[in-house]
Amino acid sequence: MFVVVDANVIISLLIAKGSKYKLFFSDKVNLVSPDFILFEIGKYWKEISDKTKLSESDLRSEFFAVRM
Repeated sequence: MFVVVDANVIISLLIAKGSKYKLFFSDKVNLVSPDFILFEIGKYWKEISDKTKLSESDLRSEFFAVRM
C-alpha cells in the first residue's frame, strides 16, 4: 500500500516511536512524499533533535530509515 505523507507525519514518526512508527515500517506500506519535504524537515531539524534527544548522526540514521 502507498501512503502519501507530508512533513508533519515524518516529523511525528521521528519524534514518537510508537505504534505509528512500527506501522509505517511494515513491509506492506510505502511512504510517498514530494521532494521539497526535505526542505520542510530541515527547517525544524534542531527542534526534532531536541525532542528526540538523539545525536545528529542517530537522527540522520532514523530520518533515512523513514525516508527509505
